[in-house]
Amino acid sequence: RGIVHHIALTSRHNLLMMNSFIRITALLLASLNAANGFHIVLAGGTGKVGRELSSKLVEEGHDVTILCRNAFLAAAPSKVSSDFGWLGQSFLEKYPGIKLRDWDGGEE
Repeated sequence: RGIVHHIALTSRHNLLMMNSFIRITALLLASLNAANGFHIVLAGGTGKVGRELSSKLVEEGHDVTILCRNAFLAAAPSKVSSDFGWLGQSFLEKYPGIKLRDWDGGEE
C-alpha cells in the first residue's frame, strides 16, 4: 500500500504541476500582448503537456511549431507506435496554427 499510495500522490502532484505550468506560460505570453502573436517553437511537444500548451497558445493567437522525432507519425489519423509522440490528424486540423517539424535533437 505504501508504494502504490506514493505513486498515486506523485502522479497527482505531477498533473497539478503540469496544469500550473501550462496556465502560467499561457498567461505570460498573453500578457505580452503582441499585435500579431508570436511564432513559438516547442521541442518534444507531442505529449500531454505539448498538446495542452500548443492548443492554448494557438487559441491566444500564436503560431506554434512542434519539433518531433517523426512528424509523419505524429500527424497520422491514429496512433501508430508508442515509441513516438502523437497528436493526430484531427487535432492538427482543429488547430491549423500548429505545425510539425522533424527534429532529431542533434543526436548522431
